[in-house]
Amino acid sequence: MPDDDAFWACSLPLQPFYITGLSFADYAPAFRLARAHYREDTLLDDVLGRLGSEWEEVKGASRLAWCEAREAVCAAWARCNRHAACESETGLDGHDGAAARACAGRSAG
Repeated sequence: MPDDDAFWACSLPLQPFYITGLSFADYAPAFRLARAHYREDTLLDDVLGRLGSEWEEVKGASRLAWCEAREAVCAAWARCNRHAACESETGLDGHDGAAARACAGRSAG
């Protein structure tokens, strides 16, 4: 989801879980972990323990410990939920392309 990565890269410093000095590369594995496991019919609470167990395997060079990555996973899961709801209600794909383009415009300027 390129638009999703663009959204997180742009909005990361505004997120309540963001740790000053860390980069998108530190958080990206957490966002991807959530997206990889997201299912509309699955509650995050039901899989969070398993995601925590997988964190060390998927984090790569991320400097986040699971307790820090967990918040990013939760945020990405919530974003997937919003997109799924949008898709089911409107027939659209729920992609936030406009937000990603707006962020791209701000960072280019």
